[in-house]
Amino acid sequence: MAEPTPMTRQFEQFSGLGPFDEADRAHAGVVVTVLGPALDGLAKAMLLESEVVLHDLTRFPHTIAAIVNPLTGRSVGGPLSDLGLVVLRDELPEHLINYYSILPDGTNCRSSSIFFRAPSGRVVVALCINSVSTEIDRIRDFVSRISPGGTDIAPMEHFHQSVDALASAILKEAIASVGESAELMSRQAKLAVISALEARGFFSLKESVKMASDALGVSKFTVYSYLNEVTNPQGGGTGLPEG
Repeated sequence: MAEPTPMTRQFEQFSGLGPFDEADRAHAGVVVTVLGPALDGLAKAMLLESEVVLHDLTRFPHTIAAIVNPLTGRSVGGPLSDLGLVVLRDELPEHLINYYSILPDGTNCRSSSIFFRAPSGRVVVALCINSVSTEIDRIRDFVSRISPGGTDIAPMEHFHQSVDALASAILKEAIASVGESAELMSRQAKLAVISALEARGFFSLKESVKMASDALGVSKFTVYSYLNEVTNPQGGGTGLPEG
C-alpha cells in the first residue's frame, strides 16, 4: 500500500482528529476498488446530467480517486471541494443529500455526498453526485428569492480544479466576510479572518499559513499565534509581540 503523502500528514496534524492509520487506509482502498467501476453506470442511471466522484480522503489533498462526466473540470488526483474540507475537519455525522452547489461556470447544481467509514469510525471515502439543476429547481429558487421574506439560497459547495485555487478562494472569502481591507484591519478583525479560515479547514492546505500571513500583512509567527488563540480561547495567544 502506498505511503501517506507529506500533505496527508499535514492535514492530520491540523484536523485535530489524529492520523489515519493503516487500517483506515486499507479500508478506503477496498471501498474505492469496489465502487470505482460502478461510477460510469451510476452516472448513466441518473435522470439529470450528473458528475459522479469518488474521493479517497486518506490521500488528502489529492483525493479524487475516480470521476465520471467531470462537470466541475476536475480529474483524478484533483482536490475535494470547500465543503469537503469541512467534512474532513468536523467529521459530519450524516450523509448530505440534495444540497445546493455551484459549478465553476456558474451553473446551479444539486449535490449529494455519501460517506463511508472505516471500522475506526473515521470517514475515509466520499461518493459525491453533482447534478445540473432542472428548470423546475431554478424556478423554485427564483420564487423563493422574490417571495415576502425570501432570501437568496447560498450554495453550500464550490468546486476548484487545484488545491491552490481552492485555498485562494477560501482566503478571499474569509477576508471579504470581515468587510475591511487587510491594511485597515484591527487585531480583532484579523482574528476573525483566522477563525473563519480555521472553521473551513483552510490550515490543512499546503502553504496556508504563508498565504494567510501574506494576505494579512503579518508574520507567519503571528498567524500561528492567532490560530492558537482561536483554537484555544482559554489559553489565549503566545503573549509575545506580533509582527
